[in-house]
Amino acid sequence: MKKFSMMMAMLLIVSFCFATWLSVEESVVTLPPGESVTVNLTANGANLAPGNYELPLTVITNDPELEIVEIPATATIFTKPKIASVVDVPNDQGGWVFVEFYRCFYDDTPLNDDRSAEVYTIEMNNGDGWIAVGTLSAYAENSYSALIPTTTDATETNEALFDFRIIAAMDEGNWVSDVVQGFSVDNIVPAPPVNLLSNAMHESVEIKWDIPVEDDYQYSKIYQNDVLVGTTAELSFVDNNVLANSEYIYTVKHVDANGNVGESTVLTTRTLAWSIQLSIEDNNFVLGTANEASVLFDDGFDIPLPPSPPTDFVEIYAHHPEWNFVLGDKFMQDVQGIVELADDMQVWEIHLLSDNDGDVAVNFDFSAEVPALPAFIYDESLSYKVALTDAMTHTFTLVANTEAVFYLAIGDNTAPVNAVTYPNGLEFLQSGEEATVTFDAVDGYLFENSVSISYDGETYEEIGVTADNSITFTPENTLSNSCYLKVVSTDFAGNFVEDISDYEFTVVSGELAVDVATGWSLFGSPILFENTITEQIADDYANTFYAFGWNGGGYDFADNAAVGNGIWLGFTEDVSFTLSGVPYLAAQTATYNAGWNLVSNPLVRDIAKENLLVTHNEIDYSFADAVENGLIIAPLYSYANGVFTDNDVVQHFDAYWLGVLTDEVAITYAPHQAESTRSRVERELAWTIG
Repeated sequence: MKKFSMMMAMLLIVSFCFATWLSVEESVVTLPPGESVTVNLTANGANLAPGNYELPLTVITNDPELEIVEIPATATIFTKPKIASVVDVPNDQGGWVFVEFYRCFYDDTPLNDDRSAEVYTIEMNNGDGWIAVGTLSAYAENSYSALIPTTTDATETNEALFDFRIIAAMDEGNWVSDVVQGFSVDNIVPAPPVNLLSNAMHESVEIKWDIPVEDDYQYSKIYQNDVLVGTTAELSFVDNNVLANSEYIYTVKHVDANGNVGESTVLTTRTLAWSIQLSIEDNNFVLGTANEASVLFDDGFDIPLPPSPPTDFVEIYAHHPEWNFVLGDKFMQDVQGIVELADDMQVWEIHLLSDNDGDVAVNFDFSAEVPALPAFIYDESLSYKVALTDAMTHTFTLVANTEAVFYLAIGDNTAPVNAVTYPNGLEFLQSGEEATVTFDAVDGYLFENSVSISYDGETYEEIGVTADNSITFTPENTLSNSCYLKVVSTDFAGNFVEDISDYEFTVVSGELAVDVATGWSLFGSPILFENTITEQIADDYANTFYAFGWNGGGYDFADNAAVGNGIWLGFTEDVSFTLSGVPYLAAQTATYNAGWNLVSNPLVRDIAKENLLVTHNEIDYSFADAVENGLIIAPLYSYANGVFTDNDVVQHFDAYWLGVLTDEVAITYAPHQAESTRSRVERELAWTIG
């Protein structure tokens, strides 16, 4: 085939002389200006002897100004066969090539001819010598094609070139072609990994995948964050080059025997912040925490436990029927979210099960990142509670086919907070009567409060233990103004703190012993009784005595005295008697008119004169201000052995003369902190963390 082009339309005449092996399909053609035309030539060497042939091809135009063009044409007739190409079979997994070759000159027996058979043998040399790899019959075709196997495919590291030749076995003799090299290639890459899963620990990540489908699968490449971290021919890979509580992107690619790298599958996972492994021989259970985990089922963190064998098994697992997981309720790894554990505890419920009776030893192994916080194992009833440490072993006794359940808790190095609220100072509790004491105790996890009372401010006796913020008890003491309440709050981890009443409080009974010396005495009662003072005294003293009250202008025989009022008692000898009734348990107010008044403290706690509250016309005054404002006079007279003495303290059981300068002056007797009373701050009580 030859192309010609001209600038103007003309006739082309293509000719040659004395040629039996070359012919032209159309010898005269028209060539339009600016275009080209194709002239088809046909070569036929069937009647030629082997050798080289040449002849000129003449091109003449009808334009006399153009020269005649001669183009040389050559042909070679081969005696031996000639390999045209050795090419790889496309889109296969290698191991095959196409070999195409031209026939031998003496291959002249067509199909369906009854002459003797002639054959071609294709040989390959893989470095160990020539071997026949294919044979086909000769049937006078100009060219032949054969599918030939190879022993090795070319790869990036191995070119795997083979020598090929054709042996022509003809009636006239045997001829061999020139050697041509070729190679086969695996053109099919492996499929991406299927069902890529991860099992992330705190210091390792295990990647798993399904069995590759390729027959020529060789190994897998594993990349961490686009960096090759390993290869394996197994169905899993463990990456130990990780940090705790970190996210990693893993890419896995399969590689076949010829080095073809398949498409990738990508998986993102996060390592655990920390973990504890519980093991019974070869059975392991792992608990831990991770940023993206929760108390629900988390794919990639929580791992189900496969069924055990029919007999002779021991299982350790977390039990989560609430997850409704299709593979069951038992999990060999249970990961929760990260929790602030300074004042809280994270808890796992763990089950043990065996089909045999006996003891099992559970080993506890902590990762390096486990928080340095208290850890315990215990049962629901707290029949045991064991402090847990790294590399510890604990033995459990199992009953066949019965689950043994225990808990593992970790966290909380912060003591509870508590504060006594009642009685917290200056209150009155009645001995023999139930009283409810209260306090504010707070903690992030389980805790209990031990409550104690001191009647002398030094020694304490426990009145009860409670998880509530109150407890009811019955105080037992005749009279003490030096009482304190102490509450010790202890959490599950053993951290504790104590608080004590800010100030002293009082416990008083309904029966008080009174000692009165011979002679006249001013007396005031801190007890409200239903009968008279004379009856109260007469119960213990049968001799004559005298009791007089002040009516503002003179004395009357006193059967009783109103709250805050005093009386005279006269005895001819020293006397002891007991008052029985209901003690005053709170502040009391008495009203006095102008003139001298016998006043008394109705409480069993002494009160400083300066702490008396004076009220007139709904205006409150201190004692000093009441004196300055002309409501009362300053002296507060007591009496002893015929002598009146000014006093700064109003004591219980005593009475005093007070001069009042106007009517309707009220005085309130309320407890107050005396200078000698110890406060919580002065006792230097502080937080105590166990």
